[in-house]
Amino acid sequence: MRSPEAMPSAKRPKFHTGSDSDSETESSRVASNSRGRLDTHTPNRPDASVDTATPPIPYWSAKRHLTCGNPTPQPSWSAKLTPWRNSTLGKLKTANAALILCLNMDVDPPDVIKTQPCAALECWVDPRLLPASRALEAIGANLKSQYEGLSLKIQYKPILDPSQDDIRKCCQQLRRQAKDDAVLFHYNGHGVPKPTASGELWCFNRNYTQYIPVGLHEIQTWLGSPGVYIWDCSAAGHLLQNFNTIAERRDTDMNFQRGGYPVDATPFMHSIQLAACAANEQLPSCPELPADVFTSCLTSPIDMALRYFVINERLPDGVEPDMIMQLPGDLKDRRTPLGELNWIFIAITDTIAWTSFSRETFSRLYRCDLLVASLFRNFLLAERILKNYNCTPHTYPPLPATNTIRIHSPSVHDEHDVLPGRIGSDTSQSPPYVYVPNRFFADQLTAFEDFYLDEDTPKRGSFGFDDALVPRKPPDQLPIVLQVLLSQPHRLRALILLSQFLLQAAGQDLRPVLIFIWTRILAVDPSVQTDLYNNPQGYRYFTRILAMPMMAMCCFILSSLSRDFPNGQNACLDERVFEACLHKLDDGDFLLRQWAALCMAQLWDSSDKARADAISMQPSPTEKLIDLLCDASVEVRCAALFALQTLMGTSGAADPEKRGGGGTGTLLGLFDQDESMHLRVEVSLVTNATFQIKEDASPMCRKELLVLISCLVKEWRGYFVVCAWLYWEEDRRWRSGYDVDQEDLATEAIQEWEESLPGDNQQVAESKIILKSIFTIFLVLLDLSIDPYPEVAAHAQTIVDYVMALLLESPFSKLSCTTLKHAPELPNESNSPIEPPVARQRTHSTQSVNLPPSPNKLRRPAFSRADTIANVTNSVSNTLRRTSSFANALKSLAGGVTFPSADDGLSLFSSPSKPEFSEPLRPPSPNLNVVKYVSPYYRSAVPYTNGNGAQADQDIPQPIFFPAHVMEALMEEDMERLRARHRRHRRNGNSVPSPSRSTFSTDSTGSYLVGLGTGNNMKDVLPLKSSYFDWCTEYFTEPQMRQTEADEPGSVQYNHQVWRQRRNEQVDAEIHSQAEAAPYLPWDRSVATLQATGHPMTMAFHSYDKHLVVANENDVVTVWDWSSKKRLNQFCNGNHRGSSITSLHLINQDVGGIILTGSDDGIIRLFRNYDPALEQGPVQLVSAFRGLERIPMQRGSGLITDWKASNGTLLIGGDSRVIQTWDAQTELHGPEIETQSDSPVTAIAAGRNVFSDTFLAGFADGAVKMFDLRLDVEEPVVTTFPGHSAWVQNICPHPTYSHQFLSAGSQDGVVKLWDLRNNREALGTWNLSPSGLAAFDVHRNAEVFAGSSAISPTQWKEQKVKVQSMKKATVSSALVVSTGHVHPPRRSTHRMTSLVFHPTEMLYGVGEPDGTVRILGCNLGAEPDY
Repeated sequence: MRSPEAMPSAKRPKFHTGSDSDSETESSRVASNSRGRLDTHTPNRPDASVDTATPPIPYWSAKRHLTCGNPTPQPSWSAKLTPWRNSTLGKLKTANAALILCLNMDVDPPDVIKTQPCAALECWVDPRLLPASRALEAIGANLKSQYEGLSLKIQYKPILDPSQDDIRKCCQQLRRQAKDDAVLFHYNGHGVPKPTASGELWCFNRNYTQYIPVGLHEIQTWLGSPGVYIWDCSAAGHLLQNFNTIAERRDTDMNFQRGGYPVDATPFMHSIQLAACAANEQLPSCPELPADVFTSCLTSPIDMALRYFVINERLPDGVEPDMIMQLPGDLKDRRTPLGELNWIFIAITDTIAWTSFSRETFSRLYRCDLLVASLFRNFLLAERILKNYNCTPHTYPPLPATNTIRIHSPSVHDEHDVLPGRIGSDTSQSPPYVYVPNRFFADQLTAFEDFYLDEDTPKRGSFGFDDALVPRKPPDQLPIVLQVLLSQPHRLRALILLSQFLLQAAGQDLRPVLIFIWTRILAVDPSVQTDLYNNPQGYRYFTRILAMPMMAMCCFILSSLSRDFPNGQNACLDERVFEACLHKLDDGDFLLRQWAALCMAQLWDSSDKARADAISMQPSPTEKLIDLLCDASVEVRCAALFALQTLMGTSGAADPEKRGGGGTGTLLGLFDQDESMHLRVEVSLVTNATFQIKEDASPMCRKELLVLISCLVKEWRGYFVVCAWLYWEEDRRWRSGYDVDQEDLATEAIQEWEESLPGDNQQVAESKIILKSIFTIFLVLLDLSIDPYPEVAAHAQTIVDYVMALLLESPFSKLSCTTLKHAPELPNESNSPIEPPVARQRTHSTQSVNLPPSPNKLRRPAFSRADTIANVTNSVSNTLRRTSSFANALKSLAGGVTFPSADDGLSLFSSPSKPEFSEPLRPPSPNLNVVKYVSPYYRSAVPYTNGNGAQADQDIPQPIFFPAHVMEALMEEDMERLRARHRRHRRNGNSVPSPSRSTFSTDSTGSYLVGLGTGNNMKDVLPLKSSYFDWCTEYFTEPQMRQTEADEPGSVQYNHQVWRQRRNEQVDAEIHSQAEAAPYLPWDRSVATLQATGHPMTMAFHSYDKHLVVANENDVVTVWDWSSKKRLNQFCNGNHRGSSITSLHLINQDVGGIILTGSDDGIIRLFRNYDPALEQGPVQLVSAFRGLERIPMQRGSGLITDWKASNGTLLIGGDSRVIQTWDAQTELHGPEIETQSDSPVTAIAAGRNVFSDTFLAGFADGAVKMFDLRLDVEEPVVTTFPGHSAWVQNICPHPTYSHQFLSAGSQDGVVKLWDLRNNREALGTWNLSPSGLAAFDVHRNAEVFAGSSAISPTQWKEQKVKVQSMKKATVSSALVVSTGHVHPPRRSTHRMTSLVFHPTEMLYGVGEPDGTVRILGCNLGAEPDY
C-alpha cells in the first residue's frame, strides 16, 4: 500500500476550460499544469499532460486561501471528542468483588410461593442433588469461577448465607484493599424475602432463625465509592431506586457542607447498578431456566444463550439438545466452535451497544473496565431473555431498550451439517473432526466494505443529505472490524478496510496501513502521545520507517509525539529523529518537506539541548530553513517559519495561552564568553527570514513572519525602542521639510553612541550592523502594519504598538527636546519633497511623463551620515511614501493614545453623479478573519497625558541625560536579559522563558539608567502565537481518497459544473461563426444601459456569465448582471484614500470567477463570492499583496497588469522602472524586469501562447518594447518598436494571428498593427481619433477594435466612441458620449472614459463620466458590408 503522499488523487470529473476563458485557450491551461502546480495539502498528482481531460486547478482556490492558516472551526452540530482519558467517569477500575449469596437451602422465603416444577439451578448447580451445605459451597465456587471467566485479575470473595456483621466486615475489608478503585457487590437474594419498598435487603442472624434487614445507607457507608452493584432478586427495582435516592442525598449534603468531594474521591451517584427486574416484578420460575437466570446471563452468557436457543427454536434433523449444550471447545480459544461463538457474541453485543447508546455511555461502560464491559455486554442478553418472561431488567445509568433490535447472526442451522461430526465422534481419532470456521466475520467485513466504502454508494449523512447539513453516520460494523483485528486470518483485510474508513486509502501492505491508522488517531486525539511513548517499540517503529519511502506521515506522528510532551521530545532526540528530518528538507515531495520542518519545530520547542545542537550543527539547520523560505510551496515556507519561531522561543503547544518566550534559550552556554555572538545569531536569523518573506504574496507567510519577528522584539525590545525613537525623530524632521535650524537629534545620538562603544573597530562595526538590522526589521513592521490583508496588519499593529508604548514610557519621553507627547504636525507641503496623494488621472498634458532620474530626489534620507544607517534609507522612504507619516501608521495606538491625521478631506476627484446606493463603509473580510489587534495596555486609556497632549508630570524635575545615554541603557538592559538566561542555565541547567517584565538592577555597569524596567506596565502580548501546526494537522483528519463534493457525481456542485461546461462549450461553438461575420457588420445594437456608482473608470466582462464588473474612480467595485440590468453586488476595494483602481481582471472564469483588482498604491486584491445566485455567502477577500514598489507621481499611469491564465503569471508595471512578475501557483515574485526607460509603463500585453515567455509593454514616451523572461533581467529587451509620439494608450494581441499585435497612441490617436518579426514599420495604420484616445481595446476573437476620443480644451463637451474593422477602412459604428463637463479642462485628459470588449460575445461596454454604462453589440441580423 502506498502512502497518501505517493497516491494519485481520486478521479476528477473531466471538465475543461472554454476556448477563451481567462484570455486563454483550453489547451494552454491544460498544458500549464505540466509545470507542477502545487495545491494546498493534496497528494502529488500525476503530470497533467498525461490526461488532457483533467481540468486545471483554479488559482487562489486552495485551502490556504479559505483559511489563511487558521484551523477551521467545527460546526455546532459536529460530534465532539468523547473524553475517554483521565476523566472522572473514566477512572473506573474494579479491584475486588463480594459475592453475597443468601440462599438458605431447603427453606423457602415467606413471601415466595414456588410452583412445581420450578426453576432450581443456581450457578448451574442443582441443589436438589446435593446436601444443603455442599450445594451452597458448590454454588459459591461456581459463581466465583464464572466471574473469573470474565476477568481473572480481580479477587472474588464468596460470602455464603452471611449475617449482617459478615457483610459489614467483608465490605470494609474490600474497601481498604481497593483504595480508590471500584468494588463489585453481587447480591443473590433468592433465599430471603424480597427487598422492602424503603430499600432494605435481607440477610440472616447467626443462628439462621431470623431474617435481618440491612439498609442501603449502611452498605454505602461500608463499601464507599466507587462501586458496582448487581441485584439478583425479585423486586430488585426497589434497591436500585432507593440506592439512587440515598446516594443523591449524600452527594448533595457533601456539596453543601464541604463544597464537594476531594479530587481523588468519587460521588455515590457515579456508582453502577444492574437489577434483575423492576420493583413490582417477580423473577421467572420456568423449570427450563436456571433460578438465577439474571446471574447466568451476566456471568455465563454462552451457556445461557444456547439453553434459550434450545428452548425456543426447532432444531435441525440429527441435532439433539445435548449436542448443543455440549458444544466442544474452549471459550478462550477462538479456533474452537465454543470460542468462536463467544467471540461472535462479543462482536454482536458490542455492535448493539455502539449503535444504540451515546458515545459517552459507550465509552464509560464498555471501554473503561474489562469486568464492567463484560457485565454490560452480557446484560443485553439478559434483557432479551427476561423480557420474554415479563421481567424488565434495569441499570444505572439507564440504557435504552435493545431487545427489539433484529440480529442476523450465525446459528446452529448454519452448522447442522458439521455439528454431528463435531459432537459425539470418536475422540480417539486425531483430530476427532475438521473444524470449519464460521463465515460471520468475513461476511461482516464484506458488509462493511459494500455498504460504507463502495465507491458507488453516496457518501452522505444518515438521512442522505449533504455532509455539510447532517454528520456522517458511523458504520454499524465498526466494532466488529475492531474485533476482527484480533484474528490472524482476517487481520490484514480488517486493517485495510479500517484504514480506508479512516483515510480512504487503498493498499496491500500492513505497514502503511498501521501508519495511516496512527496518523488519523493522533490527528483526532493528540493525547494518545502518552500511549505511544509508553511503548518504546511503538515510537521506534516510526523512527525506523522515517528512513524509508513512507515518511511524511511518520514525521507527523513523531511531531505529535513531541508536541508539548518533553518525554516524547527527548525520546525522538535520542533516536536521532532531528537529523533524519534535516536530511528530508531536500526531498522532492513538498508534503514531506513541510512535515519534516514541522517535526524539527516540535523538537526545538522549549528544548535548550536541541537548540544548542542545531546552532552548532554542520550543515546548519537554520541555513537550510532559510533556504526553504524560497520554496515553491507556500506550506513549506510557512513550515520553515514555524520551525524558526520555535527556535526563537515561541511555543508550539496547542494551548493558545502558552506563548513561550526567552528567545533561543540559554544555548547551553555556547556563547557565555561572547554574549554579543548570541545577539548576532538571533538578529541575523530573523533578518534573513525578513528579507526573504516581507514581499511574499501569500498572507499566510507574512503572518508567520510576524510571529517570528515578535520573538525578537520580545527579547530585544530595548533595541526596537531605540529604532522607534530614531525613526520618530527623522519623521519629525521630514515633516518640517528638513529645516536646517532644527536640531538633528538622531544623527548626534548615533554619533555619540558609536564613540562610546567599547572594543576594537571590528566590534564597533558589528554593533552598528546589529542596529542597522533591527532598524530594517522595524521598517518592515511599519510596512506590514498597513498590509492590505487584515490579519497581517493586525499582527503587525500589535507589535508596533507594543514598541511604541514602550517608547512613550521610556526615558526618551523625558528628554527636554522630545516631541513624543505631542501630536505630530502635518508635513509642510511647500517644503516636503513628496506631493499629497490625489485621485489617479492617467495623464496628462501634451508632453510625455518621465520618471525622475534618481529615486533619491523623491526620498528623504534616514540619516545624513553614510557610516551610520544610511544603507536603510530606501526602506525608510518606501515606508514613508506608503504611510504619509509615522504617526498615520500608528492610528490606533494604545487604545486611546492616538495621533489622528488631519488629512481627512474628500477625494479631489469626486463623481458628478449621485450614487444610487450608499457606498460600503468597510471592505470585505477574509473567510476566517481570526487574528485581532491586541493593545499593549491593561486599560483602555492611558492617563499620563493632559488635555493638550503634554506630559502630566512635566513640572517634576527630571535627571539630566542625553539620547545616547538612553540608547546605551536600553541596549544594556537587553544584554542583562540575555545574561539572566545564561545565569539560569548555570544555576539549574533548565531552560525558562525570559520574564515578561524586566526589573534588572545596576550590577553590570552601574549606570543609573540600567534597571529601567522596560515593559513593567505593559500587557504581556508578545511573542505572538501561531496556529499553523493545528491547521496542517487538519489535513490528516480529512478523507484522503474520498472525492470532494464537487467531484461527486450527482451532487449539486457536480451538476452545476456539468451545466457550466456544457454552457461554455455552447458559447465557444457560437463564437467562431459570429467572429468571422462581425468585422463586416455594424456595431450599433443597444443591449443595456446601467447607472453605476461614481465614475466607471475600469470594467471587465465575464467570459460566460452575464456579469460586468465596474470599478469607479475611488475604490467601489460593482458587479452587474447586464442581461437583466440588475446590480448583483457592491463592495469597497479597500485601497487608500486618494488612490484608485487602475486594473481589473476576472480569473478562474471556467469554474466561476475571482475578481482581481490592482490599485495605484501598488496593491493587488482578490475577491470571491461576488455572485449571490450561488449562495456562497458574502463577498470575501481571498488574498492581498503589494504587487509593485512604485514611485509616487501625481499624473502617472497607476498600476498596469496583465493576467496570463495559461501558466498563472501576473505581470505588473506602472510608475516604476521595473515590471514585476508574479507566479499564482507559488505566490512568489518571479524575475524583476528592468524596463530600461525613464517613462512609466502604460500598457502590458502577454502572448496567448502557453509556451511564450515574451510580452509587450508600452510606455509614456510612446515606445513599445518586447521583453523575454528567459533573458538577463538587466538586459531583457528583445526589440523596440517605434510606436507613437507620446503615451501608448494600450497594446492588444491580434485576435487571429499570434505574431501580430495592435498599439494605440493616446496623444496622436493612431492605431498601428505590428508584426513581432518586423520592428521597422507597422503593417497597418488607422487614424482613429486625431484629438487623441482616452481608451482602446481589441476584441479577443473578432478582428475589430474600438477607441474613445480624448477630452481637450477644444473638444470637451462630448466624446466619440468608434468601432473599427481590421478588414475594411471605414468605421463600423460610432457613438457620441456626453462628458458632463460644464467648463473646459486646462489640459487634455485621457481617462475620462472606460471601454472594454466582451471576451467572447460580440459586445462592448462604454463607461461615461456621469456613471452611465452602455453596453452595445454587433448587429448580427444586418446585411454584411464586404
